[in-house]
Amino acid sequence: MFKKKLVHLVVGAMLLGTICTAATAMDKNYKRGSVWSVTLVKVDPGKGDDYLDSLKDAFMRVNDEAIKEKVLLSYKILVGDASNSTDWNVLIMTEAANFAALDTMEAKMDAIAAKAYGSLDKAEASDKEAMTNRAKIRTIYGDKMLQEIHFVK
Repeated sequence: MFKKKLVHLVVGAMLLGTICTAATAMDKNYKRGSVWSVTLVKVDPGKGDDYLDSLKDAFMRVNDEAIKEKVLLSYKILVGDASNSTDWNVLIMTEAANFAALDTMEAKMDAIAAKAYGSLDKAEASDKEAMTNRAKIRTIYGDKMLQEIHFVK
């Protein structure tokens, strides 16, 4: 009985929060746009080309197909100089339509990888090997999910 009441209270609070958030969003001077997965990477000095070469085949093959199948909107890799010895120098970004698209993305990306490599097992083995090799020349500083904001005129 207590659990049932607690569930009703939680659901009610969530619903109220959603309604309040939606009402507040209508008053804001911006609209929410696409969602970006961002990875910040520090590649060891002199290993930039090796790192990019290791990304090129698998990353492009799978992500280009994901764009064709409308699983992803786009991707970008940005490279620049680190501002100090503890800064990242490569930014990897993939763009999805919205947060809801992320709910089914893993299964869709698995299917794309399986198609690209002949099976999911082969895709995972290739990815594991590539990740092991990349780990020797880079440090991942972090991953973030960010949402674009478009100002209303």
